[in-house]
Amino acid sequence: MIRGAILAMFGILAIGQSSICVAQQADEKFTFRERFIVELANRVPSILQTQDKTTGRFGTGIWMVNDQHPIFPLAVAWATKSDDNLYYHDSDVLNAIIAGGDALIDDQAPDGQWLFRKKDGSTWGMTFMPWTYSRWVRAFALIRQAMPYEKRMQWEQALQLGYSGIAQTQLTRPVNIPAHHAMGLYIAGQVFDNAQWRNKAKAFMAKVVEAQDPGGFWSEHHGPVVVYNYVYSESLGIYYAASKDKSVLPALEKAAAFHSAFVYPNGTNVETIDERNPYGKGISSGNVGFSFTQQGRGYLQHQWKKIKAFSPDHMAEFILYGQEGDITLTAGERKDFLFVSEDDQSLIRRKAPWFISISAYNCPVFESRWIQDRQNFVSIYHDRAGLIVGGGNTKLQPLWSNFTVGDISLLSKKEGDTKPVFTPPPGLIHVPSNATLKKDDPPGLTLDYDKENCTITVEPVDDDTATIRLKSTGNTDLPVSAHITLIATLGSQFVTEHSTKTIGDKPFELTGQQLGGWIEHTNWRLTMPAGATVKWPALPHNPYTKDGYARTVEGRIVVSLPFSKDTADYALTLSVKKAKATASANKKTEKEQPMIWGNLLHLSYNMWNDRETPELENPNPDTFCNSKLRFDKALWDDLTLKMADSGVNMVVIDLGDGVKYKSHPELAVEGAWSIKELKDELARLRKLGIEPIPKLNFSATHDLWMGRYARMVSTQEYYKVCADLIKECIEIFDKPRLFHLGMDEETFGHQRLMEYIVIRQYDLWWKDFNFLVEQVEKNGSQAWIWSDYIWNHKDEFLNRMSKSVLQSNWYYNASMESDNPTVQNYVNSFKFLESSGYDQIPTGSNYYNPVNFVELVKWCKSNLSADRLKGFMQTPWKPTTEKYREHHYEAIEKIAEARREFER
Repeated sequence: MIRGAILAMFGILAIGQSSICVAQQADEKFTFRERFIVELANRVPSILQTQDKTTGRFGTGIWMVNDQHPIFPLAVAWATKSDDNLYYHDSDVLNAIIAGGDALIDDQAPDGQWLFRKKDGSTWGMTFMPWTYSRWVRAFALIRQAMPYEKRMQWEQALQLGYSGIAQTQLTRPVNIPAHHAMGLYIAGQVFDNAQWRNKAKAFMAKVVEAQDPGGFWSEHHGPVVVYNYVYSESLGIYYAASKDKSVLPALEKAAAFHSAFVYPNGTNVETIDERNPYGKGISSGNVGFSFTQQGRGYLQHQWKKIKAFSPDHMAEFILYGQEGDITLTAGERKDFLFVSEDDQSLIRRKAPWFISISAYNCPVFESRWIQDRQNFVSIYHDRAGLIVGGGNTKLQPLWSNFTVGDISLLSKKEGDTKPVFTPPPGLIHVPSNATLKKDDPPGLTLDYDKENCTITVEPVDDDTATIRLKSTGNTDLPVSAHITLIATLGSQFVTEHSTKTIGDKPFELTGQQLGGWIEHTNWRLTMPAGATVKWPALPHNPYTKDGYARTVEGRIVVSLPFSKDTADYALTLSVKKAKATASANKKTEKEQPMIWGNLLHLSYNMWNDRETPELENPNPDTFCNSKLRFDKALWDDLTLKMADSGVNMVVIDLGDGVKYKSHPELAVEGAWSIKELKDELARLRKLGIEPIPKLNFSATHDLWMGRYARMVSTQEYYKVCADLIKECIEIFDKPRLFHLGMDEETFGHQRLMEYIVIRQYDLWWKDFNFLVEQVEKNGSQAWIWSDYIWNHKDEFLNRMSKSVLQSNWYYNASMESDNPTVQNYVNSFKFLESSGYDQIPTGSNYYNPVNFVELVKWCKSNLSADRLKGFMQTPWKPTTEKYREHHYEAIEKIAEARREFER
C-alpha cells in the first residue's frame, strides 16, 4: 500500500468497547539488528576507556553501582557472533566485564544490597538496585561458560545472595520497580535453575498485567504517568523474550497502542494526560518491549527517525531480545485520525498539520507534591510550530488551569515554603469535579466546577488556522475565567499589536488595551479579545526542589479571559505562519522573496571518476579527478555579469576542494581560492543582485573532493569533517538561507567504473543524511538536496524526508512525456513531492539538449501549484573553463527565455 493511501484511510479498530482509528500498516519494515551490531562494536573501545583497570569501576566522579551498567552491552558484544563484530569472544572485553562485576561484589553489603549513592554526593539508603542487578545477571548469563572457575563461583554466590533478598522482600505491589525486579528474578531463575524464582516472577508478572489499565497504561494514582509506562513495557518485554510467556503479549499490545497515540509528531510525549510530568522536549527511544507487536514497532520506527545515536545499553538490549517485522503508523504520522481511549477519558485528533490532545482525567487535589493537579486538559500542536497550547499540570498555580472559579490569589507558591498546603481554600475552584469528552468534530470537553459548567473546543479550520472556543454558563456569583497556557521559547520575541518584548527573566503583565487585537510568539499568532490579559512567566511548583522553586524556563505564557453576564463565549483564532524559505532573520520574509531563477556553477569539478576509464569508447577527461583547480576566473566574471543581465538571481556554487578551508586545509587542490578571495567574490555577486548559495555534494558517488575522507564514509572522523565544513561554509557565506548537500546518484550503476565503491543503504543513508541536515539547520541555514532518491524509494522517501528540506527533483530530457515508465516516474516525482507538501525547485539542464529547461518550466507552470514552487535551477554540468564558454552562455540564455515564458 502506498503512503498516500495509508494516510487517507479512516476507519475503526476496537481494542475494547471504545473506538479508535484503524491501525494502518506501513510498507517499510522495522529492522535494526545488523546496524546495531556494527554500532555496538564501534562503541566498545570508548566503553573500555571509561573503566579504571585497577578497580574495575566505570564512569567518572563519585562512583555508584549504576556506573557498572556497561558490563551488559560489553557482554552482548562479546557474545554476538558476526562478521561485523571484532569483539566476539575477545579476551580483553571478557576481562573488563569480569572486573566490572568484581567491583559490584566488592561494594555489596552482607545482605546483598548496595548503598544508593548519587553523583551529587547524597545517599538514599541501602537498596537492591534493580537496574544494576538485572544487567549483572544478564551479563553473567552470556559469559559464565568462559569465566575462570573461581571467578564464576564468586559471581554465582554474589548474584544468588542478591536475588534471594529480592525474591524475599522486593516483589510487593505490582508497580514499576518491582516489575523490573521480577524480570531479573526470572532470568536469575533460568541461570541458576531455580524453579521457585521463575514461578514467583511469573506469578508477579501476571499481577503486573492485571494492574494495567484497559487504556494501555499503568496508573500510579489516577490516570497515566507516561514515562513510567516505559519501565513496565521494558520489564514485560525482556521477561517475554526470556520466558515466551504469551500471557503478557496483550499488555504489550495495549501499551504500544497507548504510546502510538500519545506521542506528538516530533517524537515528544503528550503531557496532557500525564498526572506527574509537564511537557518536555526529550524524545524517548522506547525499549525492546515495543518490538514484539506491530504497533509497537511502528512507535519505535517513528521515534528512531528523530534520534541520531543510541546508547550501547539500548542497542545491546535489542540485539539480544528485539524482534524485527512489520509496523503500523503512529497517530502523528496520519493525515486524518481520531483516537479515543478505552475509558473515554482521553482522545487524540490528528488533522494534519494539527494534532490535538484532550484529557478528561480529573480527580481531587492531592496533598502529595508528586501528584499534580488535574487542571490543564487541552494541548494543541502544529507540525510547523511544535507544541503551542498546553504544557501539562502543576500545583499551586491556578493560572495553569483551563478554567478557574473564584479568586486565584487564594492559591499560590510562597518562596521558601517547604511544606505548603496544596489544597485551595474556600473561594477558589481550579480543578473540575467532572470532565466529559466531546468526541465529534470539533473535539473538546465539558468541565464542571461546582455549579459552573465550562466547555472548550478546538477546531482546525485549515492548514494554518484553528479556532479555540471557550464557554461558561454563568451559574455562579464567583468570578470565572478561562486560561490558555502557551509554550514559551526563551530569548524569542513576544509581539503584540502595540509592543515587542523578549521572553526572558524579566516578567511582564499586559492588559487588553496594551495587547491590542493579537499576540505573536515564534511562528504563531493568537487573536486577543477585549478584556484579555497576558502574564509571563506563570511558574509551576517544581516537586523536585524542596521549596518548589522553578526556573524561568519552566514557565508558561498565560492568556486569561474573564467571563461576565455579557461575555460568556470566546472564540480565538490561532494561526501558524507559513514556513520560511530562509533560516536567517535578517533576510527577506517568504512573501518578499522573489521566484528563484538559479544557475549552478562549479568552482571545483572533482566529483565523478577516481580513475581514468579506458574501457569507455570516448572517455571524458573532464570527469577525472585533477590535483589542480580547473577554473577560469575571466570566464566566471563574464558568466556572472551575463547572469545578472539575464534575470538570474541565484548562483549555486559547487565548492568542493576549490577552497582553502581553515578547518581542513588538506583538502585544497592547487589554485584553490583563499577565504578572502571567496568572500570578496560573494560580496561582488550580491552587488550584482545574485544570491550566492554554497554546495558541497556529500553523495558517495560525487565526494572525490573530500580526498581521503571520501573513503571514510559513515565513520566518526567523516562525520566530524562534514560538520566542520558545513559550519565553516555557512560562516563564509554569512548564514545563507540555503545550503545544497547534493546526495544524488548514490547507486552501484553510477559507481560501476570507480575504483572505490560506497553505497549507503536503508537506515545508514537516512542516518547520514539526517546528520548532514542537522548540521545545516543548527548553523542557521535550510538544507537543499537533489531528490532522485525518491525515484527508487518513493514511499520510504515520503515517509521519512523532513518537510524542512528543500527539494530539487531533476529531469533533463527534451520532452516531459515519455513512453518509458521509468523515465516518466522522474517527471511524476515533481507531483509526488508537491502532493506530500514539500517545497521544491525543479531543475533542468542543457547538458543533453538546449530545449529542456524551457520545456520543464512550461510543464511546471501548468502542473504544479505556486504555493510550493520556489523557483527553478539550470545545471550546465560543465567545468567553468574557456572550453565550455558557449555551453554556459546557452544555459543562461535558456534561463532568461524560460523566465519570460513563466512570467507571461
